[in-house]
Amino acid sequence: MNLGDLSSQLKGIFIQPGSIFKMTLFPKDGVTPKNAGDTSRTKYFVVIGKDENSILVGSLLINSDINTNMAKIIAPYQHCIPKGLFFPR
Repeated sequence: MNLGDLSSQLKGIFIQPGSIFKMTLFPKDGVTPKNAGDTSRTKYFVVIGKDENSILVGSLLINSDINTNMAKIIAPYQHCIPKGLFFPR
């Protein structure tokens, strides 16, 4: 699902930068399923912007763990969100 599709689906819901959503994503969305046989993966994401017409212009996926194959590259950009701070347990 691209950001434009997401924006259309979420119209009418009060959304502002910082809003957090949980969504099921698929390989066509650029997300790899975690386990063999899975066809999708549930991810959290944060809205990071919208334009003057309330069209979403950015979002950020939340990872539960750092990919160890990419740790040296992405670790400086990771921010810890303690479990329970934003999401129900």
